[in-house]
Amino acid sequence: MLTLRKLRNSLFLLILAILTLSWLPFIKRRKVSQEAKNRVEAVFSDAQNTNAQVCILEDGPEALAARIGLINEARKSIDISYYRIDTHSKVSSIFYGALIKAAERGVKVNLVVDAKLGGIDSDFLSVLTNIENMTVYFYNPVSWFHPSTLQTTLHNKYLIVDDRWIISGGRNIKDTFYEPIHSKSSTSLDLDLLIECELESHIYQDFSSLRHSLMDSTVSSIMHKKRNKRTQSIEDKFIDAYRRYNEETKMDLASLQSRMYEVSRIRAVHNNCNLGLKEPIVAYALYYLAKHNRESIRIQSPYVTADKRILEILKDINTKSSLNLYTNSLKTSPNYPAFSNYWTQRDKFMNTGTTVFEYQNHENISVHTKAYLFDSWAAMGSFNLDNRSININTETMIFSDDIHFHEDIRKILDRIENQSVNLKSYGDTYHRDYDKPVSFKKRFVMRLSGIFSRLFKSLI
Repeated sequence: MLTLRKLRNSLFLLILAILTLSWLPFIKRRKVSQEAKNRVEAVFSDAQNTNAQVCILEDGPEALAARIGLINEARKSIDISYYRIDTHSKVSSIFYGALIKAAERGVKVNLVVDAKLGGIDSDFLSVLTNIENMTVYFYNPVSWFHPSTLQTTLHNKYLIVDDRWIISGGRNIKDTFYEPIHSKSSTSLDLDLLIECELESHIYQDFSSLRHSLMDSTVSSIMHKKRNKRTQSIEDKFIDAYRRYNEETKMDLASLQSRMYEVSRIRAVHNNCNLGLKEPIVAYALYYLAKHNRESIRIQSPYVTADKRILEILKDINTKSSLNLYTNSLKTSPNYPAFSNYWTQRDKFMNTGTTVFEYQNHENISVHTKAYLFDSWAAMGSFNLDNRSININTETMIFSDDIHFHEDIRKILDRIENQSVNLKSYGDTYHRDYDKPVSFKKRFVMRLSGIFSRLFKSLI
């Protein structure tokens, strides 16, 4: 019995040591190098026409149809990066089926997912790695000799087809992102940008740079695994789901193309894809625009961290511009670790002078959108206003000062605001009055999560 107790205590201490070692490297902050600052500032001073057309994909089913439609049309190459492709979901089966059929046509498919949270299990790997013309990569496989690998995460989301079409934004490959807005299932509201561009365009070069940065990092190529009857049945399931989707869904790419408009200027900015601490390049790009803003700024982020430097920046922005922050509410947020850091410290955001809006539409609907609106520039992509996006994750944001694009983002934020509660309208009583409709269980678990998220805020 004593031996078992010692073993249990030793195991606990080992786990605690690994978690501590995975956390310590991220307490420190990296600053942006002058070289990176110069690159970012050049993005906003460049006046060259981009030779690109865009269309925002706000509707979930349409965003899925656009992805499958482009994969169906692919003739040469498909490059994919996602934080997560949800295992055994309806959407992932359709997506994998489309990729398999494309590879069978001779299209080169490169798929990169996060090694820890990517969602591809061993059976799925056995299927995908035995498909000719398809290569699967894992970003940052966990090494127990380097515990910090537990934290670094791939958070870019892009689909590049034939070096001509790009879909990038905040959606993962998961059912909740592609449900109709009135579905009874859980739904995550998000945005993608469909881009048609030329090889010489700046936006294509930006994504090409991101792709090479990702592939040059510590990315592990997955070797072929032995197939069996189980994996064959999984492949058949993928193909069947894809076939039925094609039969039931009208994928009208011509209709999408008719809605696309040429943008005067559009660029993508991304964090470097190295492991460990990253230069906060995307954060600097957003700060640079905020610093030169004169009127109002609107930020939509599903998760925000009450970090001292973030709060100081928000306070500084409010001395020059009016700032609206849109995020989820206790009622709508499904993410306890990330949301609890904000929710248990809302006063700190209010004290910066920021007007805070919390989304309240329906408890089955949460907002996963990341969008930023400045005087003339607008941005959308994968970057949350939290420490992970600033210094730990790979992130990408798309920026444009095109009037049409700016107006599209403004209308989307207007719709979110119309379904949100302005905390200022509750005065000092919002803690007591506003959260009453939420169950005691959820409030209790969120407060408990808040204890840990405040302690480990550098990882949130």
